[in-house]
Amino acid sequence: MNDIALIWDEVNGRADFAIANGDLVMDRGLRTAVILSLFCDRQADPSDTIPDGGTDRRGWWGDTPANLDPAGLDLTGSKLWLLPRLQVPATLVQAEAFAAQALRWMIDLEIADQVVPTATFPSLGRFQLNIAIVQGATATPYDFAWSVS
Repeated sequence: MNDIALIWDEVNGRADFAIANGDLVMDRGLRTAVILSLFCDRQADPSDTIPDGGTDRRGWWGDTPANLDPAGLDLTGSKLWLLPRLQVPATLVQAEAFAAQALRWMIDLEIADQVVPTATFPSLGRFQLNIAIVQGATATPYDFAWSVS
């Protein structure tokens, strides 16, 4: 893959373009694809609870019904935005499920043999998501942390 590189800003919990010597940096790996898959807001299902109690199900504008496969498996992004701010084990389990769902396309397209998400709370008010992308005998780690408050 060859994308414009994104860098993860752990302090602010967001990504930005990587720039070196006044020019955009290119990512020839999967890091940018992982960031986009995890941190673009996937559309919530009608049965999902919206955190602010509203009705905005978010989602990417390109994920219109006419563009989706019949099973809806090609939605962009993840549902990490739906996670409650509670630091409880159930939140970690749900985060891992959302991450696996968002990165499933890598397995479907045979870019990866396996995607292994692991979620933790490394400290009070912090959320850590570790992703291992397994390609053959090689597992490449991707780590992201952000505030949950």
